[in-house]
Amino acid sequence: MSQYCISAGSWDFRGGDRGLTLLDCADGHAVPVRSFLSELNVGTQCVDTFRKIIYLPEEMTGGDKRTGSYIAAVKYDLERGELSLLSRKRTYGCNASFCTLDKSGRYLLVTHHDEGTPDGDKDPNTATVVLFRVEEDGTIGEIADYYAVHGDRPPHLHSVYAAPAEDLYIVSDKGLDRVYTFAVDRENGKLIFLHEGIAEADTNPRYGVFHPSLPLFYGNNEKKPVLYIWTYTADGSLSRSEAIPAVEGRDGEKIHASDIRIHPSGKKLYLSLRGADLIVTFDILEDGTLAKCGERACGKGPRGTLIDPEGTLFFSANRDDNKVEVIRIEEDGSLGETISEADVPVPGNLAVLL
Repeated sequence: MSQYCISAGSWDFRGGDRGLTLLDCADGHAVPVRSFLSELNVGTQCVDTFRKIIYLPEEMTGGDKRTGSYIAAVKYDLERGELSLLSRKRTYGCNASFCTLDKSGRYLLVTHHDEGTPDGDKDPNTATVVLFRVEEDGTIGEIADYYAVHGDRPPHLHSVYAAPAEDLYIVSDKGLDRVYTFAVDRENGKLIFLHEGIAEADTNPRYGVFHPSLPLFYGNNEKKPVLYIWTYTADGSLSRSEAIPAVEGRDGEKIHASDIRIHPSGKKLYLSLRGADLIVTFDILEDGTLAKCGERACGKGPRGTLIDPEGTLFFSANRDDNKVEVIRIEEDGSLGETISEADVPVPGNLAVLL
């Protein structure tokens, strides 16, 4: 096996083979070597490289998304190319969509698209962020706390990200067009709501990525191909920039932003767009502002993306082609030729395993 592998999570509400596919990466090629948990609809992945564990939310259980969700922990062994289920817990919300570890690795934050709380509330205008304890061996423990978001219409909590420096977590809410900040009280096992930022109406905030050194969060939107730059403070306060267009002159087309990544150099940002089937590249200027510098066609229905640890390869999970595309990153950060493609059933998200 190579020094690193890629874990491709399959996502499709229609059923069929899904789960995880382990890809061995060498010389720009991604070769499938193992499939696992084919019944599991993988919302996203969060990796603990120290304990060698992948945490992943099941975005649907059975054939009915209203029956609740689970969060799973999968142990990986790259030397043997093995995956094994470590633990699985009910989240009590519907459509668990995203998860991230807190800075200590002792807690796991899980967001949900739809209603349901650990105390049995089924209000359709409620969705939760659930805080799980994580045991020393990485096993998912009991629920420590949760925060319920209420609205005059259904919230859809799509993602949660941990800031690189501050002990701060940002949640994007597609349903209410909001972005929230949270902190974790580790001593008491509490999730603390800090602040909310308001996006434009009907934009549907979705994915995001933190600037590696500045207090900036770049957020995209599912229903409008624009980016926001959110400035945050240590206490969780938020302010946003004007909308930055990713594409222009394509009004009326159904273009949905998917994953978003920053190059290890901190100088380029990459945004994938479904509908347009494009990867758009931005220069990141010294003050953190963005300047669009290119776009490149990719396979059909790009969702999850990834950059290898050396910053030389860009991976795109082209779900509607059933392919993970491997693209060369040139020295200037632009996207070059397609090196290879790997067959993966409906790939929706990607993670690096070290």
